[in-house]
Amino acid sequence: MKKLFITIILTAFILIPAGMGWAANTVVTGGEFNQYVDISAMDTNYDAGADRYLVSIQFNPGSTGTDVLIVRHASATGPIIMKVTANAANDESCKYFDGMKVRPYIKYSECTLSSGHRVMITYGER
Repeated sequence: MKKLFITIILTAFILIPAGMGWAANTVVTGGEFNQYVDISAMDTNYDAGADRYLVSIQFNPGSTGTDVLIVRHASATGPIIMKVTANAANDESCKYFDGMKVRPYIKYSECTLSSGHRVMITYGER
């Protein structure tokens, strides 16, 4: 129960003011050592809100298996740090960043995401 309360507080006071707005994305946060953001049902942009030490980004495509995920640094026009095109519904991808300091930004309109997709961003410390 305490962990759920902390997750709700983190979401309300850190992620929403940091650029997510009152979006309909389903976001779960957690982790004790490495922190993660788990995004599903994405239907609007995602902005991490600040530069953080990035460990990895994992992408699980949705039901059609033709999903495209593009993750940029800091803004909708920032450099691409990850681009994945899925070939099948179970074509999971993971990219490791070795603690690179970035601000992940996903511009929803330039991605193709089908029902059931999932993006998990893991942050750590340097």
